Amino acid sequence: MSTLRDAAIPGSDLRLLWVNGRAEPFLHPLDRGLAYGDGLFQTMRVVGGAIPLLGHHLQRLSEGLQRLAIECDLASIEREIGQFLAALGSEEAKADWVLKLTLTRGVAGRGYLPAAGVVPTRMLALFPGTPFPAPQSESGVMVRLCRLRLSRQPALAGIKHLNRLEQVLARSEWHDARIAEGILRDEAGQLIDGVISNLFAVRGGVVETPRLDQCGVAGAMRAFIIARCAALSIPCREVALSIEQALTAEEIFLSNSLFGLWPVAQWLDEAGGDLGWRPGGNPVLRRLQVEVNSLFLAAS
Repeated sequence: MSTLRDAAIPGSDLRLLWVNGRAEPFLHPLDRGLAYGDGLFQTMRVVGGAIPLLGHHLQRLSEGLQRLAIECDLASIEREIGQFLAALGSEEAKADWVLKLTLTRGVAGRGYLPAAGVVPTRMLALFPGTPFPAPQSESGVMVRLCRLRLSRQPALAGIKHLNRLEQVLARSEWHDARIAEGILRDEAGQLIDGVISNLFAVRGGVVETPRLDQCGVAGAMRAFIIARCAALSIPCREVALSIEQALTAEEIFLSNSLFGLWPVAQWLDEAGGDLGWRPGGNPVLRRLQVEVNSLFLAAS
């Protein structure tokens, strides 16, 4: 595999990049993704040369394309992903990787209204897998409430569009390495999701996850968990969830397509004070972790 390294990019560990099917690091300066954030992206875990949640990622991408009215052939995207991963050598294919797919509306002139016939831009970028510490999946993580509130916008709710400034600002709120994630609320104070994850609470044996019809990102792992709950006959519902309700939960956990599931062990407020919540055991989480681990093992 030919690699691409750029020491001029702080913190960059980019290994391979394709733009529109070609191994070249070029993005046109008039691309609408750069100018307006007019596009979508997916961040996918690659295990053993395969993407375990590819179906869920493509479904989410399809929904985003429809919402933004971007015309793109998903079958060709899937084929290009396969060709991209085939560029990995046999030994490299055994490693864990992170694949980021970015799809923009394409190159057009100045102005919000795009010209007719704009061709979408496709970018595939490969990074080494993120080494999340194993104890986070077992003993749990510390999270904090973010001060930033998510704006409500139903037209964009749920999809992973390129406008991520809310998450950028939220993540800048803390620098304590012990805090694994920040939890976001909307303008009304309802819990929505994490900066990089989705949120689940188990109350009375029922798995609850915030509704994402006004804001937030509906992650691929979230979709997998909801589907597995149905298959395992675990009650699961999307709800309006307040911080007060969440603090009555027996279990709270986070989901993400890269790290899988993390139990929450401690929850801090915006100022760093302990909210006093502690888990009452994680029986439902452990059942779901078995499902997630099996998913990744099957792909390896």
